[in-house]
Amino acid sequence: MEIEKLYQNITTKPQISSSLLLVITINMFIWINELYGIGILFSMVSFFVVFRTSGYILDKENSRIKMISGYSGILMGKWYKLPEIKYVSLLRISQARDTSSGSIISSTSPKSFGYQVNLVVRVHREHRPINLMTTNIEKAKDEGKKLGEYLDLRVFDSTSYKRCWL
Repeated sequence: MEIEKLYQNITTKPQISSSLLLVITINMFIWINELYGIGILFSMVSFFVVFRTSGYILDKENSRIKMISGYSGILMGKWYKLPEIKYVSLLRISQARDTSSGSIISSTSPKSFGYQVNLVVRVHREHRPINLMTTNIEKAKDEGKKLGEYLDLRVFDSTSYKRCWL
């Protein structure tokens, strides 16, 4: 079985953000003032802004990563050189949703947890994580195992109190 040159995880999902709310407000103003041609244009723009694309592409052969972001399948990103990757880690974090921007932020609330998939690299004698994605536990474990297999690395699971290597 031949391993692919590039490993990628790119998702497009609906998300409410401040830019979407601004476009919808302008759109409502245009429709109220009966500017239907411009209203149709802004309706298409608001539909476009709803779908946020994010993810990453790993190039094992050249030891580089491209962090992807964009809207409705239009991808933007830049390649970055990766130092030596030590292992893949799965981490449970407390989180809350920031309603003003739609993004996920850390919180002290014990009721809401997210799970991160990280690459742990060694930079200047320190191990530092590179956050690849935040998701639910099933997707995090599945993605961590796939990533570990692709990179020929071990996966450290710290999603529960019993931390272990997968």
